[in-house]
Amino acid sequence: MKQFLRSGSRWLRQAGLALSALPMLFPPAVPAAAPAVQSPPRGFIMDMTPLLDERTGRLRAIAPGCRAVTGIIESQPFVWSRDLGMVRLPVSAPDYGMGVFLSDDGRTMTGFLSRDDRAHPVGYGQTWAKTGFIWHHKGKRHFMSRHGLIDVYWRGLSADGRVAAGEGKEPVPGAPQPDAPEEEWDRYIATPQGKKAMERGYVFNRPL
Repeated sequence: MKQFLRSGSRWLRQAGLALSALPMLFPPAVPAAAPAVQSPPRGFIMDMTPLLDERTGRLRAIAPGCRAVTGIIESQPFVWSRDLGMVRLPVSAPDYGMGVFLSDDGRTMTGFLSRDDRAHPVGYGQTWAKTGFIWHHKGKRHFMSRHGLIDVYWRGLSADGRVAAGEGKEPVPGAPQPDAPEEEWDRYIATPQGKKAMERGYVFNRPL
């Protein structure tokens, strides 16, 4: 009996040692850390509804970081930027204008002036020209007509606003006035100058 008790106590001691080793063999599960709460991104919201909607205008270009935007509001080209606020470029009725491209800092914009063909038809086979310009903050608009281009379609503007790319049309020598009769246009197209203009892809002078 004593032998059994001694052997039993030894077995209990060994069992106790084994049990004490269990935490090292199977460490308790560490509870998962709660996900870190991320701070909301910083930014701004500007409600342009009072100035800009489907009826009064639209955006045409946005500078990186939403630092500036351009487009048309109530028939006028505009630039809005964080640095300058709202700048509208006045346009006399019945013409309208639009900003097309914008430099990264919002201080240079390319745009055009034109006229609605439906409200102000110009006659046989014609449309109003897009008179291209470049606008600089605290500077005057520089019109491409000074370079002999009467119709301009802008294709791009460099990030620093120093280089603008586009295509334009030169005046057609000897072309009739926009409101000339169709017969006069037909006679002009039959002349060497008219045929040359046709080869260039256009015939009609379309000044604004």
